[in-house]
Amino acid sequence: MISVLLVDDHPALRAGVRRSLESTPDITVVAEAADGFEALQLARDLKPDVVLLDIDIPGISGVEVARALRGTYAKVLAFTAHAGRGFVQGLLEAGAAGYVTKDQPESTVIEAVRAVARGDGRWLVVPYDPMSPFSVLSDRERDVLALLARGLSNLAIAETLFVSESTVRNTLTAVYQKIGATSSREAVAWAWAQGLGPRTP
Repeated sequence: MISVLLVDDHPALRAGVRRSLESTPDITVVAEAADGFEALQLARDLKPDVVLLDIDIPGISGVEVARALRGTYAKVLAFTAHAGRGFVQGLLEAGAAGYVTKDQPESTVIEAVRAVARGDGRWLVVPYDPMSPFSVLSDRERDVLALLARGLSNLAIAETLFVSESTVRNTLTAVYQKIGATSSREAVAWAWAQGLGPRTP
């Protein structure tokens, strides 16, 4: 029997994932956690085989939880909406044994849990659409990146989209993580390489 600690701050999502996992004869969810502090405490107390871990959680981040559990009894399976190459690499470097995105079918998540529990190397399921390199970005993130690629400053982007400058900064931080960029220069270069150049309307 594979014991799983389910970590996500959305109760409805946790309930759905729990029902899916426990519909199988070989997986049981031993506990649920809604934040990083609770996740670490439960992992240390219950010693589950797999921690199915959302990365965007309150308290200690999912990345820090993965790093804290690295090399212990529990194998971390990252379970998140983010799919950027840099984001995936960061999770694996932090100690995650696998990575599956939330848009995958229930059967894929179940098989990912089994594979990680068996120690079958790095289990990676990331959606890839060669016709849509921007599929990992939300509409807002794509809009902000497009304006950045046209040479607008953060303030000008904020004024164009009628949002605050801090919202622009936060959005760009998310964009950098998803596309594996470390600076605005790298993000612009990536955007131009994908055809989102300075003449994009």
